Amino acid sequence: MAGTNKMSPGRVLGNIAGWLGGWALAQYSGSNLWVPAGTMLVAFLVFAKTPLRPPHFVPAIAVIVGHLTWFIFGAAFTGMWAPVILDVVLIGAGVAWLWARPGLAPWLAVMGLEIATLVVNVVAILSVAVGSPEHRALVVHVLFRVLALVALAFGYRKLRKSRLPADPQVAPLDPAPAPASVAVVLTDVDPTIQAAWKPPRDS
Repeated sequence: MAGTNKMSPGRVLGNIAGWLGGWALAQYSGSNLWVPAGTMLVAFLVFAKTPLRPPHFVPAIAVIVGHLTWFIFGAAFTGMWAPVILDVVLIGAGVAWLWARPGLAPWLAVMGLEIATLVVNVVAILSVAVGSPEHRALVVHVLFRVLALVALAFGYRKLRKSRLPADPQVAPLDPAPAPASVAVVLTDVDPTIQAAWKPPRDS
């Protein structure tokens, strides 16, 4: 049908705003965005094409894998492991737990870690100058923390839906008993009725 594939003006504006926002972020953050974003996209492709797909939490785990890969890459390049080792070990262990045994406990653990580190990043970003290398890097950190939290929330919602029991089918109401059924009941009470009663003929 003609016109069914046309996007609404609001959706068009939303897409344009998304592209402009992504372009502005890439221009501001520069190379800080390359490793986490690239690794996140690779993780999405791997999950889509291989049996490694984690249940319920594909976006969340892909985002966090991209973020942690950036930590590891940066620490290996600079030799500065101290600032990132807790993130890598604790969040990495939480993600592995969530991947292997998705449930409330691992979800709460990863959510708690992401919220705590987001608070640390927000406090840090307020103390550095806009445009500095530290500020550019922290913008990416905050972005990936927020993306992870949103994806974790949607993933847990999906997990809960998958574990809800199916809605019981409502049994249809029994139709009104046919005259023959009434006759059987009545004749059980008084056998003389059976001789006098004749079932109605179908018209």
